[in-house]
Amino acid sequence: MEVVPSGGGDVVEVETIELVKPARQDLVKVVDGANRGKTGKLISIEGTDAVLMDGTLAELSFIGRLADQG
Repeated sequence: MEVVPSGGGDVVEVETIELVKPARQDLVKVVDGANRGKTGKLISIEGTDAVLMDGTLAELSFIGRLADQG
């Protein structure tokens, strides 16, 4: 599986990166599953699910904190 940086740059294999566990209010990117590629603000963690501000649900293990919290 590959990840394409949202701000441009090199495509990398997910296996070569380590996802940083996000906290509430962090900007995150979904890297796998039905919502792969989606970015947004994490508003809630419900068990193993992450809820983004727009209502998107993703497995917590499929999201990572974006480095640029702008």
